[in-house]
Amino acid sequence: MTGLLRIWPWAKPYWRFAVISLVGTFFSVAINLLIPIQTAQVIDDGIEKQNGMLVATTVATMVGLVLLGMVVSAFSTAMAVRFAFNTITDLRRDLYDHTQSFSFANLDTMSSSEILTRLTSDMSKVLMVLTMGLAMMSQAPIMFVGALTAIIVLDASLAVIVLVMVPTIGVLVWFVLGRSNVLFDLVQRQLDKLNGVLQESIQGTELIKAFVRQEQQNELFDDVADSLAGRAITVNQLVATLVPTLIMISSLGIAAVLWLGGVNVIAGDLSEGDLVAFISYLAMVAMPMMMFAFLQPIVSAAAASAARIVEVLDTEPLIVESAAPTIFRAQNRGATVSFDDVSFRYQSGADSIVENALSNVTFTVEAGQTLAILGATGSGKSTLVHLVLRLYDATAGTVRIDGIDVKEIALSSLRQQVGDRSAGAAVV
Repeated sequence: MTGLLRIWPWAKPYWRFAVISLVGTFFSVAINLLIPIQTAQVIDDGIEKQNGMLVATTVATMVGLVLLGMVVSAFSTAMAVRFAFNTITDLRRDLYDHTQSFSFANLDTMSSSEILTRLTSDMSKVLMVLTMGLAMMSQAPIMFVGALTAIIVLDASLAVIVLVMVPTIGVLVWFVLGRSNVLFDLVQRQLDKLNGVLQESIQGTELIKAFVRQEQQNELFDDVADSLAGRAITVNQLVATLVPTLIMISSLGIAAVLWLGGVNVIAGDLSEGDLVAFISYLAMVAMPMMMFAFLQPIVSAAAASAARIVEVLDTEPLIVESAAPTIFRAQNRGATVSFDDVSFRYQSGADSIVENALSNVTFTVEAGQTLAILGATGSGKSTLVHLVLRLYDATAGTVRIDGIDVKEIALSSLRQQVGDRSAGAAVV
């Protein structure tokens, strides 16, 4: 849930929409809580006493309350939608802008497919919980407290049923929530891998066909897709057991109320209308649990997605400008490029040892000179150019242009003055 809380700075500018939605939800729940009272009045004072006028006026009042509740609920939902979409739009924009500051070194540890999933699938899951969750999750505690209060007022002796039912449901929901949070995170990470395979297949279509690798690529995709399906099935099977179990517990609670409450009605301690109202309020006590069971997979998935979004936002660009960068402008004659004892190593896992891609490289290319560097694939030719552009920073040593350390040059001016034409794979 921490990831969802971290989204508050993007939600804060639109807090008025959230407050309006919460106020509307409060009035909608209050209206719903009045319906069982009206029902009890129809039964006790209208039907039993054969007062047709009272039945008609009370039913008309109930219809008016239902219509008013519908209007208030619709308005509340509209405000929740505006709150959610504005928040997600700003969050997605800032996330995209932040990824644009990443260097090649950042993208070595976080692939483009992972970033794409966070900008699309993960954002959609957070949007869903903001849209549906704001109204429904705020409605649950209000309904629970109001219905529980009405139960105690109607017949405190039957409240013991609620005291048994609610903790049982709470423990069950807590268990499923804790387990599914972990599983939803695994599902999203597997989705990252699937997007990565798709991206590689689409970009490398020509090479795959040229080297007749379609069958191997299909097998790779099938393996990743099967793994994703297996994890998704596991978490959804877990979540699917929650709602039927909650329905069973609620039904047992209603059966207990009918049994014990029926005894009280026969003894004259409880009226028939109050018994019907009690059952309605018992359903309202169980309803928040049902609502949470419905929202639980959405909230769990959104919490995992929000944590993944925040992970990207917390990633600092590995290439940063100095406090007072130099504006570099190449002369018409060109510029001198020099490497002074430069070494470079690509990043890898903490437990793995990676050899230097470049070690103790020293050379100077004067303005107007042409230098050709030959070598096998992976020997570091492209890496040399990337160090000049500061797409990577040298692990050791210094790269200079016209005697200026490239780390002291403003990135915008450096990349405007230095051109790079990367080689692309082509099949002839």
